Amino acid sequence: MALKLPDPTELEQTIKLLKADPSGDARVRIKQATMGVDAILSALWAKTAWEFDDDQKGKVKQYNDVSRAQIMGERVRLTLLEGINILDHEGKPLFPAVDPAAVRGRDTFYDAWSLLPSAWADEIHEAVLQVNPQWGPGREAQEELGEA
Repeated sequence: MALKLPDPTELEQTIKLLKADPSGDARVRIKQATMGVDAILSALWAKTAWEFDDDQKGKVKQYNDVSRAQIMGERVRLTLLEGINILDHEGKPLFPAVDPAAVRGRDTFYDAWSLLPSAWADEIHEAVLQVNPQWGPGREAQEELGEA
């Protein structure tokens, strides 16, 4: 039997943002990451530099020029399909729907993302991790070490 790629709509979930909106009206539609998305995220870790001290066995220094907030933002940008009932100050959708095969534009996304309260951004990122558990707790350390 041939292996057929799933329809993109089969790889998405809609999750309520109950911390930010207990009524359950605010939701995000998130897609499961593909290898293309993973490659973009991996490129962020490629900027990691290591320094080893041979005189003191086990002493290692690591330098990143990418922050946790940048990783979080990119994970959301690359998988967020729609913010449902999340509106800007004028009542317009902050994250309008995009096609499941598309990637949200960087500038457009970060213009909207920067307006969110941190707690809302954290909850949206938690929803991304529900749909993409490969990025869950403990994985960041493995990615930094090149083990993921």
